[in-house]
Amino acid sequence: MQNMTEQYLENDVNPSAIDYDVAISGGGVVGCLAALALSQFSHLRIALFEAYIPDESQAENTQHQFDERVIALAGESLHLLSQLGIDIGEIVTQSIEHIHVSDKGHLGQVQLSAKAFGRSELGKVVSIKAFGLYLLNKVKQCSNVTYYAPVKIKHAHKQQACIKLTLENLEQTKQATMSKSTKLVLICDGANSPTSALLGFNKSHYDYGQSAIITNVTMQLPHNNYAFERFTSQGPIAFLPMYANNGTQGNAPSKHAMSVVWCINNNDVDAVMNKSEAQFIQQLLPLFGHKLGKIESISKVVKYPLILSQTQDFVGHRSICLGNAAQSLHPIAGQGFNLGIRDVFDLVNTIDATIDVGAFSNTQAYKKSRLHDKFATVNATDSLVSIFSNQYFPLVVGRNISLLAMNKSKLLKQQFAHFAMGQRNKVKSNKA
Repeated sequence: MQNMTEQYLENDVNPSAIDYDVAISGGGVVGCLAALALSQFSHLRIALFEAYIPDESQAENTQHQFDERVIALAGESLHLLSQLGIDIGEIVTQSIEHIHVSDKGHLGQVQLSAKAFGRSELGKVVSIKAFGLYLLNKVKQCSNVTYYAPVKIKHAHKQQACIKLTLENLEQTKQATMSKSTKLVLICDGANSPTSALLGFNKSHYDYGQSAIITNVTMQLPHNNYAFERFTSQGPIAFLPMYANNGTQGNAPSKHAMSVVWCINNNDVDAVMNKSEAQFIQQLLPLFGHKLGKIESISKVVKYPLILSQTQDFVGHRSICLGNAAQSLHPIAGQGFNLGIRDVFDLVNTIDATIDVGAFSNTQAYKKSRLHDKFATVNATDSLVSIFSNQYFPLVVGRNISLLAMNKSKLLKQQFAHFAMGQRNKVKSNKA
């Protein structure tokens, strides 16, 4: 049987009969952000397809696209979001004013302060759930965006002037399938994207042999807007400052709540996950240290496998992969979602919306604009994993000398700060 997802049909459609200019697969944070950014081109007809109906309560047994993790939005990402018309001030966030990086048991450490770089903050911490629901509500207010949920893309047929999508309606009470055509498909449905597979994209995967254990904690002492990254023999640990009502036990004051991301070898992860709360704290606290006193409580503990996933060519015929569908990174430097924001920003600043939005010239212009940033960020993150997850003594000595040198060098510290704040390219003006 011929694979229709890789065939250009001979009987092409009339461009005037195409349903949408842009169809977005995946209504998570990146998909919603792309829809909002493109909605600024008022003449574009946009469809957003999502497999789950979001539930404001996000109950434990509810399937949804927004989870309980938090993301650290770099300073440059905050600027880009404002350029895209997103007012992050409308969401509850916690500022990062200081970053402290250390290697447990060794002298190497680096400290960054926003004031040293003439800024009020280096970034903000926001929950994926809060950010996603905020963006989705904005999308639903856009007159040129049609939101479909719950639907699943079952087939994708490439044609010269469009891509025809066969959609399965996941609500039993409605028509089982429907067909929609679009000039451009934006693939935003995550690292394991089924839509990219339908459209013939190839992915490479590298398993780090680690999982991220995530929980929210209440600390004895206030965090004072510090974000901590600590490298230990049991894996890197990040403590990010949070706000009140973050899911920790009790009503945690905002200055005592932190989100923890602990990267640990897969061989050890089940033993850690099966510990009681007291046992979990007893193992975690010595690794982090007593900078903020005791860990007084923790929320539910969850785990995620850590795999570097890359779409080998993130641009195809009338199709573009964005965010985790294009690249899914290790969280060691917190760059994954910030890279996805830059994906969306460059998309709206490189496409020529006065012509066919899915034209080859548009997709290739986008590809050219993103190659360097993607390559540099993926390789920098992967190198950090290799360097700081290795306990080979000469390498430990070398990385600590590097941390000490960085902390004493204004230039090196500035370069590190630029990376942490997501500064890559000059900000371009919005063409919308």
